[in-house]
Amino acid sequence: MCKSWRDKYKTKTQPEVRLANFDFADVHTGEEVLVSTPAEIEAELRTLPKGTETTASELRRRLAAKHHVEVTCPITTGLFLRIIAEVALEDMAHGKPAEEVAPFWRAIPLTAPLAKKLSCGLDTLKALRRQEGLTV
Repeated sequence: MCKSWRDKYKTKTQPEVRLANFDFADVHTGEEVLVSTPAEIEAELRTLPKGTETTASELRRRLAAKHHVEVTCPITTGLFLRIIAEVALEDMAHGKPAEEVAPFWRAIPLTAPLAKKLSCGLDTLKALRRQEGLTV
């Protein structure tokens, strides 16, 4: 049986710092790498004022600085952004207003590979971004 998005959200509850033992993405061997959590990334998203957008790279920089490490894992950050988005979309499908869910659209531009994977499709993402005056 597959885990729900909410179950996946709850799986990773504590941030961890690990040493990279090989190069990947923009992470280099020997660097301290933060593996954050969906809740921590969501909290960062919620600090962004309405109408403000960021990038996954900027979120990663902010989290790394918060934990006093060199870098945040780009792979898990992307996975956790997807989980956050899908939980928010499920909540909205059950009647929760967009203003009350994690504003994932502030960190996922339409051109991002992740945008094409979201269950809502590009039109919904575009509409959410447009409501805040973000680039579409």
